[in-house]
Amino acid sequence: MMRKSGGRVRKVAAVVSLASLALLAACGGDDDDDGDSGDVADTEQSEDNGDGGSGSEIDNCSLLTDDEVSAFAGKTLVHGEDSVLGCGFAEPDASIADFSVLATRSGQSVADVAAELAPSLDVHDLMGGDFDEAVALFDGDEANFLIMRRGDVRVVLVMTFLDITTGQPLADATHLAETALDRAG
Repeated sequence: MMRKSGGRVRKVAAVVSLASLALLAACGGDDDDDGDSGDVADTEQSEDNGDGGSGSEIDNCSLLTDDEVSAFAGKTLVHGEDSVLGCGFAEPDASIADFSVLATRSGQSVADVAAELAPSLDVHDLMGGDFDEAVALFDGDEANFLIMRRGDVRVVLVMTFLDITTGQPLADATHLAETALDRAG
C-alpha cells in the first residue's frame, strides 16, 4: 500500500513538471537559438489565438476524439478545454484529467524534452513508426509520458493516471500519438 501512495506522489510531481514545461514553452522559455527570436513569425506564433494560450496555433482538443481516448483508456473519458497544459480528458464529472495531449511547434529533440519534463524517469526510445523520433518515459513498469516529434511538430501524451505498460498498451499509445501528429499537421 505504501508503494501506491508513493507512486501517486510521483505521478502528481510528474504532472506538475509537465505544467512547468508547458508554461515555459508558452512563455517562450525554450530559447536556445542565437537570440534572434523577435521576428514576425515568432511574434505571431506566441500570440493568443484562441487555443487556450498554449503558444501555438494547434488546437489540442481537435487532435484526438473522446471515443479514441476512451477506447485507449478502457473507460469513458471526455475532453475539457484547451490550455497551456494541452487538452485533458477526464471521466464525466471528474475534476482531474486522466490523460492529456499537448502539441507544439518546436525543433527541440524529444530527449531534451524528456530531460526537462521528468528527469527521474527511465527513457525508452521508440522505433518503427511514422515519426522522426519518439520516447516513452517509464516509472517502474508504467509509461507516464510519450513524446513524439515529426518535423517541427511535437506531441506529448500524459498517461500518468492510466496503467500503460510495455507491449500492446504502449503500441496503442504510440498509435494515438501518431494520430495526434497527423491531425496537428
